[in-house]
Amino acid sequence: MLNIKSVESWLSIFLKRSPASVFVKRSTVLVSFLVLTACSSIPLGTAWQYRNHGIDDLMALSPESIRAKVQSSEQLIVSQTRLSFTVEFEGKKNDYQFPLEIIEQKQIARENWLGQRHKEEYSEWKISQSGVEDFKRLQQDWQKGYAESYQPNSDNTQEKTMQLGFGVSSQFTEDSNFKDGYFSVWLKLSDDKDYQLFIDEHPTNDIHKQIEEKRAQTTEN
Repeated sequence: MLNIKSVESWLSIFLKRSPASVFVKRSTVLVSFLVLTACSSIPLGTAWQYRNHGIDDLMALSPESIRAKVQSSEQLIVSQTRLSFTVEFEGKKNDYQFPLEIIEQKQIARENWLGQRHKEEYSEWKISQSGVEDFKRLQQDWQKGYAESYQPNSDNTQEKTMQLGFGVSSQFTEDSNFKDGYFSVWLKLSDDKDYQLFIDEHPTNDIHKQIEEKRAQTTEN
């Protein structure tokens, strides 16, 4: 199986601590996106949606409510999916991955703007029970670590820089049709929110190239 890490979205958060609270309610958030498949398929609306998100929003996430949805061209079949978080704080970087389990997988019919109908692969995922427990422990560790790190200066301010990245990585079956294919990825972070589109019909020609290069290396060895 080939592991395609479809997108990793970075939230660069600049926090200042006031004497009244450990976490700032209104943090300045700069949202930028790093697409590891070298595409520009992330909608601008997604960046706008998360423009005001801060550390409080991330701490408030309920892992039981997080969902991922993958939709792809026919025969491009997802076999495994993980939710990933990358935390960089005070020069230290840690990567975390939470396995997702499938809720639903099926083929659906779609119609393009020309009225032509075609089939697509559809799958929906949630964090596994073990992943939910790990996620909650991680939130507790984050909160404790940040609370201990925020010590004010003489003027009662302390500027800290933290980077939080989150994304979805997927594995596709070996017999998937990567030529002239595409895939889209959505994330839903809470029950009261709709799915947010993160990757919009990204073409898979570059993925096919990676497969061919990998097979060539295997043959040479």
